[in-house]
Amino acid sequence: MIDEDRIEKFLKDKNLTIKDIKTKNLEYYPSGKVKMKLRYVGDYDAGKMVMIGHFDYDEDGNLMEFDSNEVRIEWLGEMMYKYHNQTEDLYDSPFPEKKPSKKTGKTYLSKEDEKILKDLEPYYIRDEEGHSDLWFDGIDHQEHFKKLAKKYGKSVDGIKKLAQRHDPNNK
Repeated sequence: MIDEDRIEKFLKDKNLTIKDIKTKNLEYYPSGKVKMKLRYVGDYDAGKMVMIGHFDYDEDGNLMEFDSNEVRIEWLGEMMYKYHNQTEDLYDSPFPEKKPSKKTGKTYLSKEDEKILKDLEPYYIRDEEGHSDLWFDGIDHQEHFKKLAKKYGKSVDGIKKLAQRHDPNNK
Protein backbone atom coordinates (compact mmCIF):
# COMPACT_ATOMS: atom_id res chain seq x y z
CA MET A 1 0.00 0.00 0.00
CA ILE A 2 3.02 2.31 0.46
CA ASP A 3 3.98 4.01 -2.80
CA GLU A 4 7.79 4.17 -2.52
CA ASP A 5 8.16 6.06 -5.83
CA ARG A 6 5.85 8.81 -4.58
CA ILE A 7 7.81 9.07 -1.32
CA GLU A 8 11.13 9.28 -3.17
CA LYS A 9 9.76 12.05 -5.42
CA PHE A 10 8.44 13.97 -2.38
CA LEU A 11 11.80 13.70 -0.60
CA LYS A 12 13.70 14.78 -3.73
CA ASP A 13 11.37 17.79 -4.25
CA LYS A 14 11.99 18.90 -0.64
CA ASN A 15 15.76 18.23 -0.74
CA LEU A 16 15.40 15.47 1.85
CA THR A 17 16.74 11.92 2.08
CA ILE A 18 15.47 8.65 3.52
CA LYS A 19 17.48 9.50 6.66
CA ASP A 20 15.15 12.48 7.27
CA ILE A 21 12.16 10.17 7.74
CA LYS A 22 11.38 9.67 11.42
CA THR A 23 9.19 7.07 13.12
CA LYS A 24 6.90 7.55 16.13
CA ASN A 25 4.91 4.90 18.00
CA LEU A 26 1.33 6.15 18.08
CA GLU A 27 -0.80 3.33 19.50
CA TYR A 28 -0.24 0.28 21.66
CA TYR A 29 -2.15 -2.88 22.44
CA PRO A 30 -3.16 -3.44 26.10
CA SER A 31 -0.26 -5.91 26.25
CA GLY A 32 2.12 -3.00 25.60
CA LYS A 33 3.08 -4.09 22.08
CA VAL A 34 3.10 -1.44 19.36
CA LYS A 35 -0.10 -1.31 17.29
CA MET A 36 0.73 1.62 14.96
CA LYS A 37 3.85 3.55 13.98
CA LEU A 38 3.86 6.79 12.02
CA ARG A 39 6.49 7.69 9.41
CA TYR A 40 6.96 11.44 8.95
CA VAL A 41 9.36 14.26 8.17
CA GLY A 42 9.50 17.43 10.20
CA ASP A 43 8.79 18.20 13.85
CA TYR A 44 6.01 15.98 15.23
CA ASP A 45 5.78 17.68 18.64
CA ALA A 46 5.40 21.14 17.09
CA GLY A 47 2.80 19.82 14.62
CA LYS A 48 5.01 20.87 11.71
CA MET A 49 5.36 17.57 9.93
CA VAL A 50 4.25 15.71 6.85
CA MET A 51 3.03 12.14 7.24
CA ILE A 52 4.83 9.79 4.89
CA GLY A 53 2.99 6.62 5.94
CA HIS A 54 2.30 4.31 8.81
CA PHE A 55 2.89 0.73 9.90
CA ASP A 56 0.22 -1.39 11.57
CA TYR A 57 1.04 -4.45 13.66
CA ASP A 58 -1.10 -7.34 14.80
CA GLU A 59 -1.31 -8.37 18.46
CA ASP A 60 1.70 -10.67 18.04
CA GLY A 61 3.88 -7.82 16.75
CA ASN A 62 3.81 -8.87 13.08
CA LEU A 63 3.77 -6.11 10.45
CA MET A 64 0.45 -6.07 8.61
CA GLU A 65 -0.19 -5.16 4.99
CA PHE A 66 -3.56 -4.11 3.63
CA ASP A 67 -4.86 -4.24 0.06
CA SER A 68 -6.39 -0.78 0.37
CA ASN A 69 -6.94 2.06 2.80
CA GLU A 70 -10.61 1.01 3.14
CA VAL A 71 -9.56 -2.46 4.36
CA ARG A 72 -7.19 -0.83 6.86
CA ILE A 73 -9.90 1.52 8.18
CA GLU A 74 -12.26 -1.45 8.54
CA TRP A 75 -9.60 -3.34 10.53
CA LEU A 76 -8.99 -0.31 12.78
CA GLY A 77 -12.74 -0.09 13.42
CA GLU A 78 -12.89 -3.77 14.36
CA MET A 79 -9.94 -3.38 16.72
CA MET A 80 -11.51 -0.34 18.37
CA TYR A 81 -14.80 -2.23 18.81
CA LYS A 82 -12.97 -5.26 20.23
CA TYR A 83 -11.00 -3.30 22.82
CA HIS A 84 -13.94 -1.07 23.66
CA ASN A 85 -16.00 -4.15 24.55
CA GLN A 86 -13.15 -5.57 26.65
CA THR A 87 -12.78 -2.41 28.72
CA GLU A 88 -16.51 -1.69 29.01
CA ASP A 89 -16.80 -3.87 32.11
CA LEU A 90 -13.81 -2.20 33.78
CA TYR A 91 -15.19 1.31 33.68
CA ASP A 92 -18.59 2.94 33.88
CA SER A 93 -17.85 4.69 30.62
CA PRO A 94 -14.81 4.69 28.34
CA PHE A 95 -15.25 8.46 28.09
CA PRO A 96 -15.33 10.15 31.49
CA GLU A 97 -18.11 12.66 31.95
CA LYS A 98 -16.86 16.14 31.27
CA LYS A 99 -17.59 18.63 34.00
CA PRO A 100 -17.83 22.28 33.03
CA SER A 101 -14.90 24.39 34.07
CA LYS A 102 -15.35 26.58 37.13
CA LYS A 103 -14.44 29.48 34.85
CA THR A 104 -17.26 28.77 32.37
CA GLY A 105 -19.46 31.80 31.90
CA LYS A 106 -17.21 34.09 33.91
CA THR A 107 -15.08 36.92 32.62
CA TYR A 108 -11.79 37.90 34.14
CA LEU A 109 -10.58 41.45 33.74
CA SER A 110 -7.03 42.56 33.18
CA LYS A 111 -5.52 44.99 35.70
CA GLU A 112 -5.87 47.75 33.12
CA ASP A 113 -9.58 46.98 32.57
CA GLU A 114 -10.11 47.07 36.34
CA LYS A 115 -8.56 50.57 36.39
CA ILE A 116 -10.81 51.65 33.51
CA LEU A 117 -13.89 50.36 35.36
CA LYS A 118 -12.78 52.32 38.43
CA ASP A 119 -12.56 55.46 36.25
CA LEU A 120 -16.03 54.67 34.88
CA GLU A 121 -17.69 54.86 38.32
CA PRO A 122 -19.04 58.38 37.71
CA TYR A 123 -20.71 56.99 34.58
CA TYR A 124 -22.34 54.17 36.58
CA ILE A 125 -23.66 56.26 39.49
CA ARG A 126 -27.15 57.39 38.46
CA ASP A 127 -29.87 59.47 40.11
CA GLU A 128 -33.59 58.62 40.15
CA GLU A 129 -34.04 60.06 36.65
CA GLY A 130 -31.18 57.96 35.25
CA HIS A 131 -28.65 60.80 34.95
CA SER A 132 -25.07 59.85 35.77
CA ASP A 133 -22.75 61.93 37.95
CA LEU A 134 -21.06 63.06 34.74
CA TRP A 135 -24.26 64.87 33.72
CA PHE A 136 -24.13 66.99 36.87
CA ASP A 137 -20.56 67.99 36.01
CA GLY A 138 -21.58 68.99 32.48
CA ILE A 139 -19.69 66.12 30.83
CA ASP A 140 -21.47 63.86 28.35
CA HIS A 141 -20.69 60.15 28.18
CA GLN A 142 -18.96 60.35 24.82
CA GLU A 143 -16.48 62.95 26.15
CA HIS A 144 -15.76 60.76 29.16
CA PHE A 145 -15.17 57.72 26.92
CA LYS A 146 -12.81 59.76 24.69
CA LYS A 147 -10.85 60.93 27.73
CA LEU A 148 -10.46 57.36 29.02
CA ALA A 149 -9.59 56.03 25.54
CA LYS A 150 -6.79 58.57 25.29
CA LYS A 151 -5.59 57.86 28.84
CA TYR A 152 -5.45 54.07 28.33
CA GLY A 153 -4.56 53.95 24.63
CA LYS A 154 -7.77 52.16 23.65
CA SER A 155 -10.51 52.92 21.18
CA VAL A 156 -13.60 54.90 22.21
CA ASP A 157 -15.76 51.97 21.09
CA GLY A 158 -13.69 49.59 23.24
CA ILE A 159 -14.20 51.79 26.32
CA LYS A 160 -17.91 52.14 25.56
CA LYS A 161 -18.38 48.36 25.14
CA LEU A 162 -16.47 47.66 28.36
CA ALA A 163 -18.64 50.22 30.18
CA GLN A 164 -21.86 48.72 28.84
CA ARG A 165 -20.80 45.12 29.45
CA HIS A 166 -19.98 45.81 33.11
CA ASP A 167 -22.70 48.37 33.92
CA PRO A 168 -24.13 47.32 37.31
CA ASN A 169 -27.38 49.14 36.46
CA ASN A 170 -28.13 46.61 33.70
CA LYS A 171 -27.92 43.53 35.93
